[in-house]
Amino acid sequence: MAFLSKSQRLRAGALVLGLLVLVGGVFWWRDQARWTGTNNAYVKADTVIVTPQTSGYAMRVLVQDNQAVLAGQELVILDDADARSRLAQATAEEAARIAAAENVAAQRALQQAQVEERTAALRRSRVEMTAKQHDLERYSQLAQSGFVSDQRVETLSASAAEAKAGVSQADAALKAQQRSVSALASARGQALAQIAAA
Repeated sequence: MAFLSKSQRLRAGALVLGLLVLVGGVFWWRDQARWTGTNNAYVKADTVIVTPQTSGYAMRVLVQDNQAVLAGQELVILDDADARSRLAQATAEEAARIAAAENVAAQRALQQAQVEERTAALRRSRVEMTAKQHDLERYSQLAQSGFVSDQRVETLSASAAEAKAGVSQADAALKAQQRSVSALASARGQALAQIAAA
């Protein structure tokens, strides 16, 4: 390099440097033309997270990834075995509740019939008591006149007291039966409320 002057060396260096920059630029341009970059840019797209209204195993997926779909379009077919099982169980439970309500209604009808029977028994006891009291009064007057023995009056007195006790007993039985009907009415209301809540 002793035979080139300083200015020629500078020109030759600048030329070599220019050629290197030119060749490097050509290679860089060819390489970058194949790749697209976004520098953290975002693409605007309408995406929605899809969640099922019920749980279950997916039997078949009817769409592909990133496929456009319409509102209401079926996307997945779920295995409905669990849902059918739960429905059958709920149906059986509802049938049991209805049967329980009907049973309570039948018991209430029976109890109501027994209330009517007890009411009739109370009326009969009152009529019998009234008749025995009238007999006692009549025979007491006859005993004072001497036409009937005192023993007969005592027997009628005991019979009238027994009839009065029978009225008390029939009245107590009627009240107990009425409370039973009220309890069954409450139980029936609870059974119907359980049916409505299910």
